[in-house]
Amino acid sequence: MKTLLIFGTIAFAVFIGCILYYRITFINRCPNCKQANSQERIARPLLFKSLLFFIPSRAYICYACMKRFVVIGHAEKAKTVATEKKLEV
Repeated sequence: MKTLLIFGTIAFAVFIGCILYYRITFINRCPNCKQANSQERIARPLLFKSLLFFIPSRAYICYACMKRFVVIGHAEKAKTVATEKKLEV
């Protein structure tokens, strides 16, 4: 029981640390500048990958504003969002 509590506490601390360094979003756009076509996937931090493996997430960097963000869940691909933006214009 104690190990589960310790593991949960460590996982929560890592999650909070990643929130402070990475922006968390549920859509595949930069939460800072709202760009959808100037981003690239990057590797997740080792602690985030090992302790929070049960959360489906993808890490990205936006080359327009150079901010890092994490998409939680199964978000739509950036190409789909970029295509929709082109159709609107």
